[in-house]
Amino acid sequence: MIVDDSPSVRDARQLWLREATDAQVDALDFEGALALGTRWGQVDIAVLDGHDRRSPERRAAAARRSGVDSIPAHDHFPGARLAQEVRRHTPAGVTSIILISAYARENELISRRIVQAGVDYVFDHFEVDQDRETFVRPVTQPWTFSSRRASIDWAALGYERAPDVQAAIDIAESSPVADMVLNDEAHAAHPSDEWAIRSVRHRLGDALPGGVSAGAGPRQARAPRKSWLSQQLGLALGRHLPTDPE
Repeated sequence: MIVDDSPSVRDARQLWLREATDAQVDALDFEGALALGTRWGQVDIAVLDGHDRRSPERRAAAARRSGVDSIPAHDHFPGARLAQEVRRHTPAGVTSIILISAYARENELISRRIVQAGVDYVFDHFEVDQDRETFVRPVTQPWTFSSRRASIDWAALGYERAPDVQAAIDIAESSPVADMVLNDEAHAAHPSDEWAIRSVRHRLGDALPGGVSAGAGPRQARAPRKSWLSQQLGLALGRHLPTDPE
């Protein structure tokens, strides 16, 4: 199963695999892939794009066509979200997940999110998208092609331990003050949200254990600042990655 936001990329990859193998090869956009549900258990290999350049309007239209909820507009790297959904329906021993993206190693939080989502192999575009031969081999024999990265020094990045990136995203998105947290909106004008902000900061601080600076005097900081949490979530969600204007 090929999944990509670009129809031309889907068509090219599907053609390459059909020409080089005798496997049944299908191709979908992200929303069509999310609609598969338990049918993912019938897929041997899932080849997922990571980054989604489409505008929120185009995503919403695709979601309506597929009958699924629209992918959140703030998530510009939904390949990890889709991989997590695939893993809900099929274990690694049944379906192998390969993620291909120029931004898969953009930052350590995206890399951590990919691992937590259950992706088996990760490739950069330049490694596998040169022609049919360089694409088919890592898809059909990824274990002969994929290199292992060095372990991440989270302490050097200001973390007490490895973060639970997926849990942090879930906490933020399910919070009643999600927009304020994800967009680092000022909450001074909304005093009724003060307790919700404090609560979500502490919960996010458990998932993203870093960003706490020592306070002055008897009052010490107990949770990361909202601005820092928003920055970290933005990195994990790829919010800095390019998108199409429409």
